[in-house]
Amino acid sequence: MAVRVKLNRVAVREVPIELVSPFINEVGGMVERGARRAVRVKSGAVRASIRSRFVISGTKVTKTVSATHPRALLEHEGAKAHPIEQQPGGPILRFYWQKVGHVVYFTRVNHPGTKGSKFLTSPLLLYGLRNGFQVTINLGGVPGTITP
Repeated sequence: MAVRVKLNRVAVREVPIELVSPFINEVGGMVERGARRAVRVKSGAVRASIRSRFVISGTKVTKTVSATHPRALLEHEGAKAHPIEQQPGGPILRFYWQKVGHVVYFTRVNHPGTKGSKFLTSPLLLYGLRNGFQVTINLGGVPGTITP
């Protein structure tokens, strides 16, 4: 007696995708939640712009976490000390100065700079590498890959 097994090659290739997809989605969710917790900006606009995208394409499963707010890169990378001036014909600079405890008005200020919070890369490295993923980081068009 002989038994012949014929495998459907397409179905065999899809099995690993079905097995890893929930895991990739779960770890990507951890990265997204970690990024939201790590944002320091008080307004919440950068935090609200953090989104993830889950894609299965052929034999590749990808979860991308990104922030789309215009200030996101500045929050992530920080800024050097720099002057800020009132635009010609524009409104006077107005902000709350915590040191003096009230709102102040100036035509020019020397911003002391800020340290970046790395709100995307820190959770990505923490959760991605911890779970054995190859981590690819792309900041401003410069990609880099880290493997565990």
